[in-house]
Amino acid sequence: MTMHRPSLALIAAAATLLVAGCTTPKVALPELGPRFKPANVYRAVQKLPPDFRRVAILPLTTHGEDLTDSAHLDLVQKILEEELRKTRRFETLSVTRMELSRWIGRRQVSASEPLPADFLARIRTNLVATAWSSYGSIR
Repeated sequence: MTMHRPSLALIAAAATLLVAGCTTPKVALPELGPRFKPANVYRAVQKLPPDFRRVAILPLTTHGEDLTDSAHLDLVQKILEEELRKTRRFETLSVTRMELSRWIGRRQVSASEPLPADFLARIRTNLVATAWSSYGSIR
């Protein structure tokens, strides 16, 4: 019976694997709590003007097919509206996609595109709102 001896290269490779092993890098999680300050929040003003009595909440926008006309988008919309209501800082008025379509001919308005010329006047006329709120796009 002939015995096969492992080659020196095979022994070196096995030793390297045993010594080196595999590790997964640990992701540093942000420290949450009273000292936590989010870095991705930007405000034009620190405090809302006192004459904000009513705020029109526009439908959330999407640029992808995955969330368009989805129950998920409707759920996120309801959560946004409820959270704004909880603040009790102003009365909130929800604008539906159908209303928006009737007023400006589009079912959504993205925060990154110019508003139609008479958009705020139409909101004011139809809802008697003193401000409007659109929280950008969901991708």
